[in-house]
Formats: sequence, C-alpha cells, structure tokens
Amino acid sequence: MAFGALRLGPVAALGGFLFLLSDTLIATGVAEWPRLPRPDLWVMLTYLAAQYLLARGALWTLGARAVPRADLTSGSVPAASSAPPTPRRPAPAPRPPRARGSRR
Repeated sequence: MAFGALRLGPVAALGGFLFLLSDTLIATGVAEWPRLPRPDLWVMLTYLAAQYLLARGALWTLGARAVPRADLTSGSVPAASSAPPTPRRPAPAPRPPRARGSRR
C-alpha cells in the first residue's frame, strides 16, 4: 500500500505510510511487544488519517473536482447539468426461429 501510493503523489504516499504505521501498531498488540498507552486510539487515529490522505491524494492526482455544495443559508440546490441525457442503444432484434433439421 505504501509503495503503491508513491505513484499518486506525496499526499497519498503519506497516507500509505500512515496505513503501514497503523498496521504496525496492530502487530505490536498481536506479537505482545511493548505498546503505546491507549493503543486502540493510536491505531484508529493513524488509520483514519491514512484513509483521508489516500483518498485526497488519489482524487487530487486523478483530477477530480469537488461537486458544488448547496447554499445552506438560502436552501437552494445547485442546478443540474443542462446537457441532455445520453440515449441508450436499442436492444437487438430477436432472431427468427430456425427451421427443423437445418444446420448452421
């Protein structure tokens, strides 16, 4: 995870590193190694931060744009796109039944 996140940029790489740190903190509990005080808190903090940074880094790298938010003070909602919907292709016509005894 950490190595693959390097391709997405520094933000995602930091998220990958925190994910690795979160898994290491879990492993210290399984292996009965010395642990930090309140280990569950540290595991969850590093995990949530890793998820946030991975998602943010991936979306930023892939060029995703934020959807405009509704104006909460006026209660209005942003208008939908004015482009017409893409038409669907019609279903193919059914084949006529074959005559008995004929081969294709």
